[in-house]
Amino acid sequence: MDRRAGQFDEAFARLHPLFEGARGETVLITERLLTDENVPWMTVPKALAEITKLRPSCMPSEVAILDEYEAYLHDFQLMPSAA
Repeated sequence: MDRRAGQFDEAFARLHPLFEGARGETVLITERLLTDENVPWMTVPKALAEITKLRPSCMPSEVAILDEYEAYLHDFQLMPSAA
């Protein structure tokens, strides 16, 4: 894992407990982020679809960044609070 991905993970690790302790709001936030419904905000499925769409037109260095985001989003979907 490169330094940027590590920094992102560290930042999320600091935020995630705040979400979990916020009177059940974790479920609401997770449901909103993981929904497949047509909503006016960016969701994890929409972000993954956008990555797939962008990848063919990107340079190798940009593809590497997209790969990091894609891996993070897949990991987010597997987190216990996302299940």
